[in-house]
Amino acid sequence: MCGRYGFSIDEQEVRRIVREIERNGAEVRTGEIFPGNTVPILIAPQGQPRLVPAVWGLPNPWRKGLIINARAETASRKPLFRGLLCSQRCLVPSSGFYEWTHDEMRLRCHCRKPDEPLTWMAGIYDQSGSLPQFAILTTAANFSVAPIHERMPLVIAAADGMGWLSDPMEAAILLGREPAALAVRMA
Repeated sequence: MCGRYGFSIDEQEVRRIVREIERNGAEVRTGEIFPGNTVPILIAPQGQPRLVPAVWGLPNPWRKGLIINARAETASRKPLFRGLLCSQRCLVPSSGFYEWTHDEMRLRCHCRKPDEPLTWMAGIYDQSGSLPQFAILTTAANFSVAPIHERMPLVIAAADGMGWLSDPMEAAILLGREPAALAVRMA
């Protein structure tokens, strides 16, 4: 499950995103991202894509803490996620996400799209607070991540981004699609 991801300022596309967000007066974290950090997400209300600052983690109504992930397979059946999945989908730009091996060595691995400057992770967001809050959707790991962990973020190809954000039918298809292979390296 995705508990940390990278948003590296080394990527030209990341620098552009950070400049756009900071031009609007918000500060965003770069580097290694932890739950509770303020980071950019891409939303498309009324079909108009825009980057906004958001906090990683939805309030947990049952106990203290944040809900940072939601299972793509069951989100449509869970009252906490159902409405958000219908109308408040987002994309989380990243330089890749981190998973740890489950052996005694607990090695950290960095996973990313090998053919795109950013790895876009599917998410859902809630707009009820001063800043939006979001959770990353996870799915069963594909063959490139499965040797490390049984779950992974639902990675959306850049070409499918607007479909995810603004078309409920396309979003339903993407929810069930296995993400493409990722480049995995020890971090």
